[in-house]
Amino acid sequence: MLESLPSVSLRIAAMVDRVPLLEEAMYCFLKQDYAGKKELVVFNDHPNIKFFYNHPEIRVINSDKCYMSTYRNLHELKWKILAATALCENDIVMPLGDDDMLAPWAMSTAVRCLSDSLYVDIIPCIKIEKLCYGVVHAVCAYRKTLWERNKEYCSDNNWYGVDETWLRCSVKGVDRKQGKGPPYKKVTIKDDEAYYWWRPSGKNYWGKTEGRVPQPKKYREIELQPSLRLPPKQGAWIYKKWGYL
Repeated sequence: MLESLPSVSLRIAAMVDRVPLLEEAMYCFLKQDYAGKKELVVFNDHPNIKFFYNHPEIRVINSDKCYMSTYRNLHELKWKILAATALCENDIVMPLGDDDMLAPWAMSTAVRCLSDSLYVDIIPCIKIEKLCYGVVHAVCAYRKTLWERNKEYCSDNNWYGVDETWLRCSVKGVDRKQGKGPPYKKVTIKDDEAYYWWRPSGKNYWGKTEGRVPQPKKYREIELQPSLRLPPKQGAWIYKKWGYL
């Protein structure tokens, strides 16, 4: 059974001043119920802060090159995401923000939704009135072979988003013409299957508190400790729903 399941890489392009949120994202990875081979890639490009964590399924990579100078510069973020994705070693790639959380069934659901396609947008049908804190939103999954084949599309186009929108465009514009099976699709999942939750951290890529990426004067090494913080009152329902409380 394990041999028949595709391998999955969960990828985080980390922002250094959100360590508690990153540790929660890592905790969610460790709670995944996916039975196939999996890995978490944590990519850090801060020049003065290095992350460390020892686990057979988690690779923490401290880049020698710094890609981000400001949170607002999404063009720089593009290159950071590309560098992080290049280090993923498995068949399927799933993006995850370091201020986001996953339900335990996230990987299993993404693999099922992707099926034999190259790229999928997974859209929850969650009721808006329940979202009094954060956003349970759509997310994608795609095959690493698609990324390898079309990564130059990103360089040739003025893509600057924080997600893999450029890959979706490359699927529609390139792979569909080549007639290589079902390349791109959207899948709507039920409320109980929704698995991706963004929490407002106050220091996200596009929020009001954006500015320069903090540059500590002294070199620091941080040993990461995957764990859950106490949830805010507004978000406790989703911790309980996902079995984290």
